[in-house]
Amino acid sequence: DDVQQEALTRSRRSSDHGADAHRVLQAASSFGAYVVALQRKRRPHAVAEPDEPEVRPAVHAEMAVEPEVEQSAGTASSSSSTSKVLELSQEECKPWETELRRPVEVFAQGATEKELNGQSEPRELLRCASRRDSELQLLVDAWRSRLEALLCAERRVAPEGAEHSDEVCRILAEPEDRSPILELSEQDRSPVLVTAPHGIYLLRDHHSPHAPENNTTEIAKTLATILTGTYLVWSIKEIRRVQALVACVHNSDLSVNEVLDPRIRDPNYLMTSELKDNSWHQNVLGVADRWRMDKPSMLHVDVHGCLMPKWHEEGAHLTIGLGAMQVCAEASGDSAELSRIRAFGEDLRASMVEALCSWGLQPRQIPLVRVVVPDKNDTAHAKFSGAWVMEPDRHTQTQQAVSFAGFSHSIQLEMTKELRSMLVKDETKMKKFGYALQLAWVRSKQAFPPLVAETGAETLQSPLREN
Repeated sequence: DDVQQEALTRSRRSSDHGADAHRVLQAASSFGAYVVALQRKRRPHAVAEPDEPEVRPAVHAEMAVEPEVEQSAGTASSSSSTSKVLELSQEECKPWETELRRPVEVFAQGATEKELNGQSEPRELLRCASRRDSELQLLVDAWRSRLEALLCAERRVAPEGAEHSDEVCRILAEPEDRSPILELSEQDRSPVLVTAPHGIYLLRDHHSPHAPENNTTEIAKTLATILTGTYLVWSIKEIRRVQALVACVHNSDLSVNEVLDPRIRDPNYLMTSELKDNSWHQNVLGVADRWRMDKPSMLHVDVHGCLMPKWHEEGAHLTIGLGAMQVCAEASGDSAELSRIRAFGEDLRASMVEALCSWGLQPRQIPLVRVVVPDKNDTAHAKFSGAWVMEPDRHTQTQQAVSFAGFSHSIQLEMTKELRSMLVKDETKMKKFGYALQLAWVRSKQAFPPLVAETGAETLQSPLREN
């Protein structure tokens, strides 16, 4: 009797465990179905250049749940966790993009960048970063699941070898803590850094994926060579990796937004809380650190591409944005610095017009060069100025260079496709373009010599630096 009773008890326990496992699987399936439905609510279009093929509709894949639910969805390890997942409602699920739209708590409470330069980071900033890490992990897991499903579907259609199977397999085999691969030159003869952040498809919060700006990577590398400076661009390996992911869209129901790696963020649209862990930003800081003590005047050039402006729109073949320098000077109330920026802008306009005037850029009705500074009352100027005036917690490359890395001069170049095409095809024009930039920078240094702070480089140290 005792043996039979023990056997019956074990049988009941096994049955209970089996029921628990079944409820966990059912909960995970229901949660996954909800996630898919949430992901497909909106499908905005990605921005593409005029001569590029139309990009498939892109859908936001950003979502998250409360911390206790995150653990349940990820591990499904207990019956109590299961009940929380089963009780999950749409109101209780908080989309990730809603959290990102909210400014970092420390800034909402009135903290400034100067307050961030202390020995320790505010607790709110650490809490926000921790939450973002867990939310990002959810996005990465969902992204990997989509790639695995795509791989299985391709193998069913073509068992002997699918078009993207090998590349997708390599991407899935990458480590969880993978960082983007960047290309940083090591010339350092002149304190000039040239960047091109938009050489690949990139994810942006609350926006469609940013399409690649053709030829910007090549222009940045050549321009840095002419100026005997340093360049920072996406590596060939990273470019091919993104191209392989985007190619998956053509033979599947996925959008560009769904196949892009959520860990690869747009370096020109970073929040303050992201800077410490962003490899692109940390490389900019590293370059500035090598130069700052011996070369107080440093130039940063950020290369971008823009669409050809319409006849009724304000624009130019070359738009030079001085927004980062302007915003920093206005914040400090330095009238002498504002005068230096205006003089630098005039020198840039004069030297670049002289360089481009004989190139025959079409259409001729469009101005050759214009210099813009941010204006909160003019969204067009704010857009091309190189500063996110309407989003104070966002930082462009030029803003990061001036406010965090300590560059004395930082400009954003927006070039039309015709101008970019001329520069990559004609070495002489490329040299003339580079020398014109250098001439304006030299004139600015001679007219307004940089001031070295008595406290040295320590005044520019930021808690956002990587330890």
